[in-house]
Amino acid sequence: MFRPGLLNAMMACGLIALSGSVTGCKKETPSDGNGGKSALTKDDIADAVEMYVNEAAGNNGGYFVIFDQQTQKEVRLMPDRVNRSTGGKVSANMYFACAEFVTAEGDIYDVDIFVTGRRKGDLAFAEMLIHSVNGKERYTWYQEGNIWKRKPATRPADEAAEVEGTAGQAGNL
Repeated sequence: MFRPGLLNAMMACGLIALSGSVTGCKKETPSDGNGGKSALTKDDIADAVEMYVNEAAGNNGGYFVIFDQQTQKEVRLMPDRVNRSTGGKVSANMYFACAEFVTAEGDIYDVDIFVTGRRKGDLAFAEMLIHSVNGKERYTWYQEGNIWKRKPATRPADEAAEVEGTAGQAGNL
């Protein structure tokens, strides 16, 4: 289902008009913070996320369906890619990778997808959170030791919104 370059092709064709650059999962470059000594690599995590997204999209006519807690609407997304340079450990045996999607209307969604497990073959879906829409972040990442943590994105007071969902709780599909 992931089609490398779908987003780039749509932008080149003029189907997506954005002012500024797309941010979101491209801004952070989480690592395991453990000097590469983790039993799981970023590719292992990204492979598990990609497999989950492809299966979910395959069961929904090619669309990855997510319920947006902020807008209270179901969103049908076309998978673009899993960002293999981001992602990391968020707690004992829980990891995340950022997946990029686009809607039929051209909106760009960065979704952080969390998996749990100790070994590559044991990683299973745990939760997903919308990180940004059209580059507007809902939360950001920071690192404490080898653990990545979320905090609300800095916004003007009239736009402030509580970050929804917590890693470790199942997300809505």
